[in-house]
Amino acid sequence: AVLLAVDLVEKAIQENPSLNLGAATGGTMEPIYGELARRVKKGSISLRNIKTFQLDEYFPIAPTHPQSYRSFLMKHLVETTDASPENLYVPDGAASDPAAACEEWERIMCENPIALQLHGIGVNGHIAFIEPRKNPTREIFSMRTSLEELTFSTLQSNSRFFKPGEVQPTRAITVGMGTLLESVAHFVLVAFGKEKSAAVARVAASRLGLVFAGPKRGATRPVRGDGGSGHLELSASFKFVDV
Repeated sequence: AVLLAVDLVEKAIQENPSLNLGAATGGTMEPIYGELARRVKKGSISLRNIKTFQLDEYFPIAPTHPQSYRSFLMKHLVETTDASPENLYVPDGAASDPAAACEEWERIMCENPIALQLHGIGVNGHIAFIEPRKNPTREIFSMRTSLEELTFSTLQSNSRFFKPGEVQPTRAITVGMGTLLESVAHFVLVAFGKEKSAAVARVAASRLGLVFAGPKRGATRPVRGDGGSGHLELSASFKFVDV
């Protein structure tokens, strides 16, 4: 799954060496960025002219906090490849006015269309920090960047990243589903382990999966590995392939 996901990134960069890449964070992404670093070192690709955009950030959190998503991307992507820190864009988790920060991030996303967006998925099915709704409506597909309250399951899942004594933020600035669907050309959703299989299955079977697999999104191929969901490359029809 990791090699397949990075193959897609490499192909996109070879076609456009200065594209806008959508980043994601978390344990799922670490091996992907590790493989990207390996290929950069080998000379297969370069991230020097790539602009990288992270879809969400804890709030409130300082950009230098070890658990901020800016810090994560600096550690796992920028410092291990030839990517430029000046080309890394992350929502302002330390903004004095979160509403203004959301408006600014929405503007940035709209002005910088993403060619390829890497995605993980939460155990509860959240993408970015767009949390599942108890009573979802069509309006979720027009949501814009906003300050989101994180659910208990998300907080519990992410608590392992915070050391004893560190304050774990309970909110986050996140793009909305409408922002994603309008600004991203291609999605690559990656998930590992049995605990993620149900979430991936729900996405694939939902209207969200159908939207991602629409005519502008290319061809879809979810891949299942050992006992869990692996890679989901978005296409026109859902077909499972063992890896």
